Formats: sequence, structure tokens, C-alpha cells
Amino acid sequence: TVVFSPDSQRLAIGTTDGRLLILRSPDWTVEFNVGRGSAIRSVDWSPNGDRIALCTEAGDLKLLSSDDASAISLRRLPMTCLNCVRFSADANHIIVGCGDWKTELDSALLILDTESLSLANIWNSEAPIAFVRLGDQSDEITVCDWSGRVNLLSLTDLRLLNSQWIPKDLVP
Repeated sequence: TVVFSPDSQRLAIGTTDGRLLILRSPDWTVEFNVGRGSAIRSVDWSPNGDRIALCTEAGDLKLLSSDDASAISLRRLPMTCLNCVRFSADANHIIVGCGDWKTELDSALLILDTESLSLANIWNSEAPIAFVRLGDQSDEITVCDWSGRVNLLSLTDLRLLNSQWIPKDLVP
């Protein structure tokens, strides 16, 4: 996974061997190369760029300082395959999409408090979650699952606002 920092001056890369690389643009100098372990499935910068959240295939959620890549907190979640991670617009919550596409177990969207990494809310999905994006309205989350369903949820109470299937002719 690859994501630019909010100011577009740095690039975070999560690798399949569990390393987090932070590169500084425009010359792509390696600023940090840390970690080893389970594959990193997703990385996100906090809105102000001071923290990085990452999730792994083994169920680890890590919160790191972007200044020195030191660990702020770590939590092993009781889910397999954490597939995507996003900070809320106010950085008070971390949103994690879960699920193993092979077994379809643990398919859920988790909302965690950023400071404590405690579970604030959960939305169970019918299929593993592949992608999460915050909408233009800070209270909306778009959740795409492996079955081809796109769900629009309220971040406040995880109420389903809309749900549509991706038309089969758009899927390769």
C-alpha cells in the first residue's frame, strides 16, 4: 500500500514483508525503513500528518509517530486480515475494514478511538471489506466489499444510508 502525506511531501509504503518505508519527495530519499513481520495491508496519515496508522494481515493495528516512526500504540485485534485503515477527518477515530476473502470470516468495519485504540463501534458486513473512504461529508463512510457491494454509512451511528451493487459489466 502507498499513500502520500497530507502535505504531499512524504510517501508511506507498507510492504508484504511488514516494513514501513517513509520517503521524502521530491528526491525520494528514504527517511525511515522500519519493521518486519506480517504483511502491511494498509497505511494512512492522520489529517495533520503527525501520525501514521497501519494494519496487517495478522490483525495488528499500529499507530506511529511520523517524526521518528516510533510506536505510539499497538493493538492486536481479534480479527483476521485487517484490509484497510483510515483516520476520521477529525483524527479522533481510526476506521478499519476487516475480513478474510478466502473464508469470509470476521467481515466487519471497526471504529476505534485513536488515543486508546479501544473499540467505539462495529458494523458487520456480509462480505470482507476491501476498501474504505471518507465521503465529502465528514459523517459519511463509503465501504466496498469483496462481493461487489458499495455501502454508504453514517460515521456517527453506522446507520446504512445507501447500498448498491457494482454492475457486473464494470467488473473485469
